[in-house]
Amino acid sequence: IGGLPDQGQKHIQQLLAGLQPAVAGERGTLSGAALALGDSAAIAAQGISFVSGDRDEMVFARRTIRENMQAPFVAMKGRPMPDDAAILAALDRLNTRHAGIDRPIGGLSGGNQQKILVARCLLLNPQVIVAEDCTKGIDVASRNDVHHLLRELAHVQGAAVIVTSSDDQELAGLCDRVLVLDGGQVIAELSKVEQTLDAQA
Repeated sequence: IGGLPDQGQKHIQQLLAGLQPAVAGERGTLSGAALALGDSAAIAAQGISFVSGDRDEMVFARRTIRENMQAPFVAMKGRPMPDDAAILAALDRLNTRHAGIDRPIGGLSGGNQQKILVARCLLLNPQVIVAEDCTKGIDVASRNDVHHLLRELAHVQGAAVIVTSSDDQELAGLCDRVLVLDGGQVIAELSKVEQTLDAQA
């Protein structure tokens, strides 16, 4: 989802993540079922994972890596907690550097903290990943690792990945299709297949 800043991108993503209540007329479905808009735990249980580039909102800095990876499962009744083997496997897929999952996440670099937030999505096995500027403020190598995993989730595992970014070049390089918003309305659709998607468009 592209466009100038503050044109409704954040509202759409936070709505899909269950972090904002729906207003009149706003609704959504996934696999034929109505989405529980406004209920983040229910949204996660329906198969939608959210990851943001704002680590202050997403990371429990004094908690361990394990606790941060397990955090979404606390509110999801009926879903077993991932064990250490599953957590380590998810972290390894993103080449995450850490000194053990029993160490506080706050001691890691911003890039590795962000990788943990993305790796957490793997444990949920989502149908949809909502990525809100999720590579903001991280180094190039970490960004490439995140991009690789998002592409793999989309093209290999069949997940839908909905991305916003403050970097138009990132959207052009990562996405297959970009909807451009203006005032909360879609004013253009750019596509790699139709060769209309580039950073200048």
